[in-house]
Formats: sequence, structure tokens, C-alpha cells
Amino acid sequence: LAAAILCAAYSFTGCSGSTLAQAPGSQTASSGREVVDSAATVSCANHPCIYVSDADSELTAYPDTVHGDRLPTKEIFGQFAGLNGNEGIAIDAVDNVYIADFVGDVSVFGPRANGDPRPKRKITGAKTGLNGTCSVGLDAAGDVYATNGATNSITVYAPGAQGNVAPSRTISGSNTGLSQPFGIFLDASGNAYVANSVGNSVTVYAAGADGDA
Repeated sequence: LAAAILCAAYSFTGCSGSTLAQAPGSQTASSGREVVDSAATVSCANHPCIYVSDADSELTAYPDTVHGDRLPTKEIFGQFAGLNGNEGIAIDAVDNVYIADFVGDVSVFGPRANGDPRPKRKITGAKTGLNGTCSVGLDAAGDVYATNGATNSITVYAPGAQGNVAPSRTISGSNTGLSQPFGIFLDASGNAYVANSVGNSVTVYAAGADGDA
């Protein structure tokens, strides 16, 4: 993966471990993880900030030059934020932050969100197919991809999707090779690279893949 580094770890308790998506030239994975021991995910987009998703239901942000024991520049947590076992992060072109919750939600916060804000929107509910959601990714068109470890599936939602909405596509089935998918990365052509916790594999799906791909 020329544009990013994708690593995954898994434990039987859920999505615990770490998933890193780093832009070239950004801080190393080890530097990011030194910021907070309980970090589940570090994501670096094209702006000077490192986001850390903590499975204790908190999102923190740090300058990209951070080292050692530093306070975050902002935190998202609390009753209104509604994070619950949050794991993977994706950041879109205008710095909205997408957060996958293991309970089966994807929450979206604006770039200035801080404290205990309500999300701009949330994908949640029985129709979504979200279940044991460990990571979230975005393609160039703004489609939202979520990996679901409990159902060995990838669910895809249209840009701006919110509420109890069915996915526009679902990659699932015995031919997919999905086995407790943990991390996801979308390249510029829309190909999806998925790290599978069981079997220690990376499976790749063409842009627009659907069904038992």
C-alpha cells in the first residue's frame, strides 16, 4: 500500500488491538501509540492532526508533531456524543470524522467538534447490518464502508446516509475470504483492502464489489 500503512491486531474481547492508517511522512506508528496506552486506532489525514480512538468511548486529537505525555488539543466524549466502544476512524476531504462503534454504529462529527457534541449524523439500527463494527473507510465518491466482525461482512452506505438505513451494497459470503474483518483501506481507484483477524490475511475487493465477491 503506497499511500498508507494498514496494520491490525485482534483479541477475543472484540476489536481490541490497533489499526493504523498513516499518510506518508506523518508520525510513526510507535510515536502515535505512545500518546495514550489505550488507543485503539490512530488515523492521519491530510492535515496536522492525529486522532486517537479509545475503546473507552472517547476520541482525542493531537498535533502531528506530538511526542511523549501531552494533553490532547480536543476530546469528544459524553452522553450526547454517544460513543460506545468506538474503534475505527476515517476522515473525509473536509475533515469530518467518522467513528465506528463496536456495538454497531457509525457516528459522524464535524471538524470543530469538541467536548460532548451530538454527532452531525449517525448510521444505526437493525436495517444497517452493522454488527461488531471495527473499522470504517471512505472512497473518493464519499461512500462509507464498515467492516463487521460479527457477520464477516462489509456494508457500504451512500454519502450522507444516516439513521436506520439499509446498505447500498454488502460484501459477504464464503467466496469473499472475510474472517472477522478488522481494518479497511480504500485506494484512489476505490479498491478495498481488508485486514482479517482470523487467518492473518488481507483480502482485496474491486471498486463496486457486492455480494459474495
